Amino acid sequence: RVAPLPADERAESAAAGGLAAHRGRHRRWVPVMQPSPERWLNLALVVDTGPSMWIWRPLARELQEALIRLGAFRALRIWYLNARGFATTPDGPSLNAAALLDPSGRQACLVLSDCSGTHWWDGSAPRALHLWGQNGPVAILQPLAERLWRRTAVPPIPGLAQAQRAAVPNIELLFTPYDASPGHGIPVPVMEIAPRWLADWARLI
Repeated sequence: RVAPLPADERAESAAAGGLAAHRGRHRRWVPVMQPSPERWLNLALVVDTGPSMWIWRPLARELQEALIRLGAFRALRIWYLNARGFATTPDGPSLNAAALLDPSGRQACLVLSDCSGTHWWDGSAPRALHLWGQNGPVAILQPLAERLWRRTAVPPIPGLAQAQRAAVPNIELLFTPYDASPGHGIPVPVMEIAPRWLADWARLI
């Protein structure tokens, strides 16, 4: 950004003999430098490809495109989740959940899933989220309407999540349920794919 130096400031700067004063005497523009905001978080988007997610495949593509256009992240990595595990392509070889971890600690993770596949009911997907939540911010993007969430393998507990600093791992979130005692484990936000929900999560991290 470039701003003109006012006349009174030019006079004061002239007395000080600074560079701004020299330019002020000659009625030149003085650049005021401001640091550009840094994109300091990577994003891992984990797309569930289980049988119940077939109907949401167009939504997954639109979400990927929207996140790329948003330009808010240093890098966007796409992963795929199914009953066999995790992969970098929909039909790729299965990888350990730890492969998704970013050793820099500068990665957030969004999991697009209806939480209804066998990998959710047998605990394999929740165990992966537990691992990721120990290392960075993790949240579930739920394509189902909120009224249907209690029928899934991950029925959420309404409450307030707070963070003491930016991009804390889920294990460090302070979670206060509205009307129930805190559960065991790591709190993982569950969101509808809507601006209000995403804005709340953005403020949290």
